[in-house]
Amino acid sequence: MMHQSPFQTLHPMPPPLHQVQQQPPLNPHMQLPGHNTFVPMTGQNTLVPQYQPAHAGPVHQPLPPVAGETPMHPQPPAHPNQPMHPQPPAHPNQPMHPQLPNPPMYPVQPLPPLIPDRPLESWPVPD
Repeated sequence: MMHQSPFQTLHPMPPPLHQVQQQPPLNPHMQLPGHNTFVPMTGQNTLVPQYQPAHAGPVHQPLPPVAGETPMHPQPPAHPNQPMHPQPPAHPNQPMHPQLPNPPMYPVQPLPPLIPDRPLESWPVPD
């Protein structure tokens, strides 16, 4: 009998679970937010028509100018980058190379390990 009692309590539990499943009313409620997302979607739909006409011609027309601007953008950065890149690295590298005969010293001077066992401070400082 006592076993039936807990069983009965368990039985009533499934009905609530069924109700939870039958709470599609809550799902519709949750769909309300979904509807909200649908509202923006409808907004996108209105935007789609706008995009369509834009794609029809207006977008294509502005695209050519944009394409022209794209090449112009890379050019300006390329100009300053080109002179700055070769000049600065070449200048400081040139004087530094002659100062320290690195080409012959490199093989003689083994570079420190990528993951040194000691801290950078304990590394030998090549004067």
